[in-house]
Amino acid sequence: MPIVCRKRFYADALNPISPYRRGLILLALTMKLYCAPASENGNDARWPLYQLVKTFYADVEATAPMSVHILQAAVFIAIYEIDQAIYPSAYLSVGTCARYGTALGLNKLMTCQVGDGKTGLSGVEIEEQRRVWWAVLMLDRLLNIGDPGRPLATEDPTFDSFLPINDREFNDGTFRPEDAITISAGFNQKTSLFGGLAQATYLLGQTIKSISSFPSPYGGSQAVRFEEHTAQLRRTLHAYVQMVEKWTAVRKLQYCPASAICYIALFLLQDHHWKQVGAATAQEIRSTIFYETKSACEAISIMAKDPDVGCVDPPISRVAGELSTLFRQMIYQTTAQFIMVGFGDPDADTKDKIETLTGILHIMQPRWHLSSKPLSESV
Repeated sequence: MPIVCRKRFYADALNPISPYRRGLILLALTMKLYCAPASENGNDARWPLYQLVKTFYADVEATAPMSVHILQAAVFIAIYEIDQAIYPSAYLSVGTCARYGTALGLNKLMTCQVGDGKTGLSGVEIEEQRRVWWAVLMLDRLLNIGDPGRPLATEDPTFDSFLPINDREFNDGTFRPEDAITISAGFNQKTSLFGGLAQATYLLGQTIKSISSFPSPYGGSQAVRFEEHTAQLRRTLHAYVQMVEKWTAVRKLQYCPASAICYIALFLLQDHHWKQVGAATAQEIRSTIFYETKSACEAISIMAKDPDVGCVDPPISRVAGELSTLFRQMIYQTTAQFIMVGFGDPDADTKDKIETLTGILHIMQPRWHLSSKPLSESV
């Protein structure tokens, strides 16, 4: 989560008269919590640090001047809580991030290239604050995957919202605020990894909005309208995945977080469509599956099984425990899709894919405790 400018962090940390010393210490502790490896024996050695950080955060939030460092720390705490399924703390922490960021005025940076009147701030500070707000937007929508109809704590970004700039230039401080581009322009240009993640977050927000527009009760005509209403969105998600996967292959990355969010969005649309049509048999599920869903499931199952696809080295199965929450959620959702298609009696091919994916979920358990428990019962 590249929301901290390395150059600015070191400059503030080495400044003995900085007014934000306690916020910087808190941020350093939360980054340590975020980056610390998980224990393999099931006993999370990070738990004492988490308890310390939560206590210190409450004290700093109540007594220290408001600063972006405190919000960055809150984001890292929320990510840890989501990883470890610490609920309702994770949900409440993301809500706190949204309120704190709004109080700092970070939401106003989305549609103003040079800071919407935030005089006295450098271009690096404006970009850093915009990135933090994008992180809050992403976490807010990620938490709504389990219940897309639940109200969000933040407003959806618009086509005119500005994306994060190049990650390397951000860390080096070698960019101009004018270099930022909008979401609409970003779909036609090559963006940074975090910029791609922001675009995917926008699409996930549109997915949640579409699902919320077609609530229960279910019905044939409503199901048809939902399918038609989301057709363009599904095509956009599918096309965007194809585009970012090409960039992933060029960069020789293990996977692209933006792809994970798009896949998750497609699965949300598919699940809601099954509910809309009232699919209750294996035949009904298979006959109402979207082309984009089928394509996503196949692509992920190939990536999970074949280490040569997408220039993945080492194989996904060996590094799954080290990958992000988005990757874990993507694998989890894909496994659930195959279980639905199998409907209690999967064929040999589907069963093999389920076993491959559940094996990866098992590897993730030290880092993501609930990665396989519910699915193991379903399979």
